[in-house]
Amino acid sequence: MLTKVPLLRALLVGVAVGAVAATIAIASNRSGGSTPTTPVAATASAATRPNSPLRAKTQVGGDTHGNPSGNATFNGNDQGTGDPPTPGLTALFKGITVKSRSVSAVVHAPAGLAVSNPTEISVLFGNRRISQPYDRKAGTTIAFNYPVGDGKAHNEVLTINLTEQAPTGAVPFHWNRLAVLEPLFEVTISDLTFTLLNDCDPIGNSEPVVNIADDRDVVDVELSMSADEVRHLHQLSRHVPAAKVSDGLIVPQLSFFEDDIGGFHQTSDKPTGPALLPGTSRHVQFDAADPGDEFCNARFDFQIGIDLLTFTSL
Repeated sequence: MLTKVPLLRALLVGVAVGAVAATIAIASNRSGGSTPTTPVAATASAATRPNSPLRAKTQVGGDTHGNPSGNATFNGNDQGTGDPPTPGLTALFKGITVKSRSVSAVVHAPAGLAVSNPTEISVLFGNRRISQPYDRKAGTTIAFNYPVGDGKAHNEVLTINLTEQAPTGAVPFHWNRLAVLEPLFEVTISDLTFTLLNDCDPIGNSEPVVNIADDRDVVDVELSMSADEVRHLHQLSRHVPAAKVSDGLIVPQLSFFEDDIGGFHQTSDKPTGPALLPGTSRHVQFDAADPGDEFCNARFDFQIGIDLLTFTSL
């Protein structure tokens, strides 16, 4: 189950706890329900797509116990000392899985394990501990969202503690698991709204050439327009459903010039920065002048939507 949280909120300290069918989801600012939620993003275009077919792909998780591919099962000898001392603890040790995607780590104990005595599952995620009784009928899930940090891939070690309430007293057992994390963001950039603020030619239409540059390419868009006219340029827009810092997305670089007859303008190079991720949703608007004519001005206006992807089940 996927929840998209605006990154600015995800960086704040806060945890919302929701228990549904013995499921705990600890998120930075909210817990996910059975239906994906859509945050309010500072973007005019669709920064989130709750019914998009791409959503099903982003919900695919894998066991990530030390394997960067995120598809390796690791329920072997990673416990602290010795083997589980009771059949019930053995069943939980063998049955519990740890999966991770983006910043989310999800610990899951399936229903129906041979656990006869009441047993608590307690997981230490860094310095945050979350505990829940094992539910033999429904299973138990404990989820946690780590901080984004610099957005780069890294490992986190979590500790799983079990405490079985046996007739002779409490019986503890613990082991460690490794989760491989790499924050994922849904990125949406709107069309560019380009407004010519004044005429750049004394007679007839002006011929502004708008330069749009980012990590994809450098594009010149030739226009013919008069003062106060507006054009919407789709060459800027993009949607990346699950982007990583390592993808190298760049903040768009925008400029323009008036295409005078016989004029010469050097082709711009593809920009190398600044990086778009990690970042926050924002509205971008600024005015700029033709480098060769301070009285030839235009306005650039567009939206950047960046939503951190988190998961309450995998």
